[in-house]
Amino acid sequence: MSNEVLKCPHCSALRADSNAATCSYCGATFAGRALAPPPAPVTTRERLAWLEAQPEVRAYLERPVPRPDESGLPVRGLLLGVGVLALLGIVLSGSASRGDHGVPVLPICLGVVLVIAFARSRKRRRERRETPPKRRCAAIVGKRTEQTGGEPTRTSYFLTLEFASGRRHEYGLEGKAYALCAEDDLGVADTVGGRGDWLTNFRRFPGA
Repeated sequence: MSNEVLKCPHCSALRADSNAATCSYCGATFAGRALAPPPAPVTTRERLAWLEAQPEVRAYLERPVPRPDESGLPVRGLLLGVGVLALLGIVLSGSASRGDHGVPVLPICLGVVLVIAFARSRKRRRERRETPPKRRCAAIVGKRTEQTGGEPTRTSYFLTLEFASGRRHEYGLEGKAYALCAEDDLGVADTVGGRGDWLTNFRRFPGA
């Protein structure tokens, strides 16, 4: 029990009862004690639970999730195929002009690579069409980039997200979106599944 001596702030009379609401001498009302603020969330799961409970976030989670725009993918695939076929034509015409009658190994290899790349791209598009997009509260817990190829190199971008269940998963995303994200960011993630899981949007909310 506290030994602190309490006085009335108006008449300075001693308070006989520390729980009294008014002064027994002058009748002044004592100010109530301020409640302690709630403990700040310290874990990612607690932060995500808090975010999901916000009315604005709950309303956003209930909206339909738009599917990613893949209208340009067939065009890019067609351009790639035309480029490879043009390269094959150049190689074959060069071999014919030199009088080479052996097996054209390089054109065959390029053709195989083209077929494999086209098949993988088509399979990825089919998986994304068949897998419904998801919208969930998430925290960014990791970022990384990966460079492949020779000259020029191709850079891929990845974020690791943690969800309210505690599960973590890595998603690919566009470079522009990657530059706007930072570790420990909290928001709502739109993702699509398939062989290459993809983050299509990450929205933050003020105060999160």
